[in-house]
Amino acid sequence: SSYLFCLVPGLGFHAQTITAIGLYLSSSLFREYLRNRAIVNRKLVLLLFDDGFFVYLVMVAMLYTYYFVDPAMLNLAFCLTALAVANLVVSLSAFYGEIKAVLQSPWHCCKSLFPGVWKEASWSLVGVATTEAQNRGYIFVVGAFFGTSAVGVLQAGRVFFGPLNLITSAWGRVARPHLSVLAEQNKSDGFYRLLRISILSFIVVNVIFSIALWLAWPYLNQHFFGEQYAGVELTVILWAVATLVFQIRSVSGIGVQACRLFKQLALTTVLGAVISMCVLAAVCLEGISELSVVSVIAGEVAASLSIFYILATAKLSKVIEVARGL
Repeated sequence: SSYLFCLVPGLGFHAQTITAIGLYLSSSLFREYLRNRAIVNRKLVLLLFDDGFFVYLVMVAMLYTYYFVDPAMLNLAFCLTALAVANLVVSLSAFYGEIKAVLQSPWHCCKSLFPGVWKEASWSLVGVATTEAQNRGYIFVVGAFFGTSAVGVLQAGRVFFGPLNLITSAWGRVARPHLSVLAEQNKSDGFYRLLRISILSFIVVNVIFSIALWLAWPYLNQHFFGEQYAGVELTVILWAVATLVFQIRSVSGIGVQACRLFKQLALTTVLGAVISMCVLAAVCLEGISELSVVSVIAGEVAASLSIFYILATAKLSKVIEVARGL
């Protein structure tokens, strides 16, 4: 599929680059599959070891490149190939076992399960697409209306909150299978207790992080922004609010995923994307690029409220019965 890049005009990718893209994507997908399976099987120590080994390999490759590789050789194909090799080395020990398991799997059982899985996966793809439109669509719209410099200011204000989103992703990988088990066993008390504690925990973490950022702002503004990004304070404040709402929506959305309500969850993201684009259009008409983050906040709030309604009205026993019938 990486050779589809040949069809995109203007890219000018050579066969070497396209092959490197395909190798990187396929090795990353295989390693990500192994990581997700390790999380489901609660092999978190093994996962930590594999991730640490991957970071070690990348650091060794960077040091080797710095000291021994001609800078003229450093291009996209070289970098992607190096990352793909690191992926394959980390996954090599599990490769034989996975191939053997696939060959010995009962294909008739897989065939019977596929229609239900595909129905859920298709709605999940809709949710992913609309979430991307909601959270990143502003980049293209702001770039078209206000120019790339305005996008740079917005992204500069967002840079501090990247680690918080990584924490949300890590929490979701561990909590999703556990919530699924609680939903399957109809343990609603434990299910909702875990969601409430998680949401409150993320609120506390975001508040503490924002206070620390505010206290350190004079130093950060002087050394990281300066006069080049004058007035970025408002953008940072808005991203702090957007990150908080995003994490609340993500945690509650994982609860909906655990109930296998992918269609309902996808519709909440569609609603959020529509509201986000409407607010962004109003911001563009007003000509205030700094307020573009408000569109992200509005979309996240709308999606969060819809998800809260789903969780408040869902009865786990009936949800699982319907899901089993897919």
